[in-house]
Amino acid sequence: MAPSGDTSFASYVANQFTSFEKDRQIVSKQTIYTTSNGAPQPHPYESQRAGDNGPLLLQDFHLIDLLSHFDHERIPERVVHAKGSGAHGFFECTSPIPGLCMADLFSEKGKRCPVTVRFSTVGGESGSHDCARDPRGFAVKFRTEEGNWDMVANNTPVFFLRDPAKFPEFIHTQKRDPSTHLTHADDSTMFWDYLSQNPESIHQVMILMGDRGIPDGYRKMHGYSGHALKFVNKDGDWVYTQIHFKSRQGIGFIAQEDAANKSPDYAQKDLYEAIERGEYPKWDDQRL
Repeated sequence: MAPSGDTSFASYVANQFTSFEKDRQIVSKQTIYTTSNGAPQPHPYESQRAGDNGPLLLQDFHLIDLLSHFDHERIPERVVHAKGSGAHGFFECTSPIPGLCMADLFSEKGKRCPVTVRFSTVGGESGSHDCARDPRGFAVKFRTEEGNWDMVANNTPVFFLRDPAKFPEFIHTQKRDPSTHLTHADDSTMFWDYLSQNPESIHQVMILMGDRGIPDGYRKMHGYSGHALKFVNKDGDWVYTQIHFKSRQGIGFIAQEDAANKSPDYAQKDLYEAIERGEYPKWDDQRL
């Protein structure tokens, strides 16, 4: 894709998602309703019956298809990162690195690709509070010309553990206690018992329990790949690297005493309303 002089998100939407915008503006009489496999359905609000008021017919594919999708609308809650918010945007290469990485999206200045970012809390349930004292997820899906690249990140540059064998047990300490079925708000014994026996967690604990423990929404936080990635160039040479997303909005945090006064969906509301106002959040990508 050739470099563009206009780097605004509005320009990108106009050039890349015109079909989406046309669909949104179309009037109801021009809309063609289809089944899940694309077959036109002229009467989406009607079931097939035997006669005017007869019994329903099992041959009615549309009805069976509709009810099947309805029955599967509830997705089982994720074990971690259950509460989150997503946003669409784009990545633009400003500093090509062909000498470090053969990936096409890093090949030339101005190269763009659509991205979707999912911000989230980590340990809480799907209905938990956005202002919990908890790390934040920062997952990015790059839709490149060579395929999708999913990059997992957090808002802190370190983590509670190194050995993945500890991960399931650690996450159990973030959930409800199996004997009391209480969360950290009422019973934090499990959480602190784990931390007291795993001193490698102390760096992350210092961040989590310090001023940076409750980010002021998703827009005002950095993202860190945490682990090292291997970049390979066309000659087969490779380097270890970390990717840091630095917020152009700056970083902000909420004090413990103020967190309880915020909406349970504070971060989601802040992100959505900022985008609606045209204040599109931006991050600069740094490779270390």
